[in-house]
Amino acid sequence: MAQALPVDTMHPAASFCPNAIHLSRRQDPKYRAEVEFFDSLVRQMPEGWHVFYHVGWLNRDSYGALRDGESDFILAHPVHGVLVIELKGGFITLLGQQQQWISTDRHGIDHDIKNPFGQAKDSKHTLIGKLREQPDLANTWVGMHHGVAFPDCPRQEGSIHPEADHNLIIWQEDMQRLPARVVEILRHSYGADTFRNGHEIVAALHRLLCRTVTLANPLRTQIDAEAREIQSLTDSQIDAFAKFQRIRRVAVGGGAGAGKTYVAVHRARQLASEGFRTLFTCHSKRLATFLKSLLRATPNLEVYAAEDLARQYCPALPQDATEAALAEGLFDAATALTARPYHAIFVDEGQDFTSEWWPAFEALLIESRKSVFFVCHDTNNQVVRPGAGSLPEDLAPIDLDENVRNTTDICAALKPYYHGQVGIRPRMSVGRAVEHHLYAEGTFSQVIGRVLSRLLVTEGLLAKDIVVLTPRAAEDSALPALALPAGIRLTADESAVKRRTVLWANVADFKGLERTVALVAELDDRLPTDPKGRDAVLYVAFSRPRSLLAVFHTEAARDWVGGKR
Repeated sequence: MAQALPVDTMHPAASFCPNAIHLSRRQDPKYRAEVEFFDSLVRQMPEGWHVFYHVGWLNRDSYGALRDGESDFILAHPVHGVLVIELKGGFITLLGQQQQWISTDRHGIDHDIKNPFGQAKDSKHTLIGKLREQPDLANTWVGMHHGVAFPDCPRQEGSIHPEADHNLIIWQEDMQRLPARVVEILRHSYGADTFRNGHEIVAALHRLLCRTVTLANPLRTQIDAEAREIQSLTDSQIDAFAKFQRIRRVAVGGGAGAGKTYVAVHRARQLASEGFRTLFTCHSKRLATFLKSLLRATPNLEVYAAEDLARQYCPALPQDATEAALAEGLFDAATALTARPYHAIFVDEGQDFTSEWWPAFEALLIESRKSVFFVCHDTNNQVVRPGAGSLPEDLAPIDLDENVRNTTDICAALKPYYHGQVGIRPRMSVGRAVEHHLYAEGTFSQVIGRVLSRLLVTEGLLAKDIVVLTPRAAEDSALPALALPAGIRLTADESAVKRRTVLWANVADFKGLERTVALVAELDDRLPTDPKGRDAVLYVAFSRPRSLLAVFHTEAARDWVGGKR
């Protein structure tokens, strides 16, 4: 969680976004200078000021190419103006002949850094362009200026660099008088001009850079459309969102329930709402159907299962085409297009894709490797499809390690089947205990019927809250033909779920989806004897429910599924 400053050191008037720096960043020596500068602003900035820390954005230049923008700090006031600040900690040196800037840290170690004045200037210009994209500022003068902070360097006389105007620098001596120094820089920069449209510009900065960090959870099936759960973002998700603003090619990894699809959906919506043509794709048609229902109202955003995407661009593909043929057909069709269709592509369950798909997807991007390419993947190396699992090598890895789907008890039940390097830390409440139901041959219908009756009749759950999962294919499962009490029946058709008709599905086919309650059935001696295959099935199955997991197993599978004796 974020570690806020002690109350007696916080200035109550200035507005901060974020309002505190998270503990993981505070403890990282790399951010020492930024944290100290942030804390100084908190103590000193008076009413009317708006401080944005570690923010980023993405827009297009006059030729339509994508441009990244980011800033260490933005200080905005509706009267005084807007100052974009690039901060460099340590002792700063400029090697004139090489035009190389160097920061020497407190341990005497040199670090090559970019020209801070060039960085600040570029950030200012891209931010002005981004603000001008907003309809209410499209025909408005947007004026802002830039400065550089060297908080560890005493004031120096003489010219440092042609771009390094002393009037634009915050020195070590200025750290105790930041409000006055910021106003001095703005007055120098504006000169005889005045800051116009200040209230509109500050409001636009808030809309762009300080979006709320609570979102309707997009993977929660609708228990009640009027009472959808609102979930606060985890520390790792907040950090991931900050990185997404700066990195175009990303691989988001983590175990089941870490919120990978959750953050991808949010980022895809964000880009689409800003006018970027966006594709969201996955391997599973069932998952694609769910994502379509979730995202159908979002302009500029299309959702396809990978096979359907290939057939959309290459309709001549035969119905029995292999996976390699589908991917190659999509690649050939995409490279033949006169105009490529997407600024951004999001791929969910990336571990399901074979290597042929990656060049096919990237061939659809307008600016190729300069476009946004975002892949979510499960870091459990047991659930990779044969021949799949290799991601493009140049994706920047971002890992989410907090489980935000399952209760603590469910999370504990699935952990023995997870074999990945990224941890799974439960974040939800303890919840109801995992239920284990032992059945003997001939009693399965009676045992599962009793539990379904309790959930639907006694406990008042809706049919759409529940899924019954099996590791077996439809032709091998007893579920479709079960005789159940109280008018309860099972269906494989999602659209038929209502009243006391409950969905049943194959475990592998339900990957990427979830329900409030999952009954995992038909766990017996027909489970894979290979530990890797068996663990993969149980990991996916046990991670589907949010609130209650009920496991139905025979004596032969007791040791495999954690049943107590």
